[in-house]
Amino acid sequence: MPIPGGTPHHNKIYDFLKAEGYTTPDKLVDADKIALGTKLGKGIVANLLLDLEKRGFAKRVARGKAAGYYITQIVADAPKQAAGETSFTADDIF
Repeated sequence: MPIPGGTPHHNKIYDFLKAEGYTTPDKLVDADKIALGTKLGKGIVANLLLDLEKRGFAKRVARGKAAGYYITQIVADAPKQAAGETSFTADDIF
């Protein structure tokens, strides 16, 4: 599910953190591993992580050499609409 007001890169980082299970302070990942997992540059990832932290979607935890990150808000996935079930009527077409 896309982050409200986020770019595709924001969503890519968020989806990576969510899919890999980095959702609690007990399970952290550093920016280098996020860069490898998302195939984005380290600088881009660092800036996007700061932005996600400002928006309240990620949290930074200072530790030894590299800071760890995890997501704090889980955006609920919208229920998928079955094929053929839309809100169109015949009046919308004609």
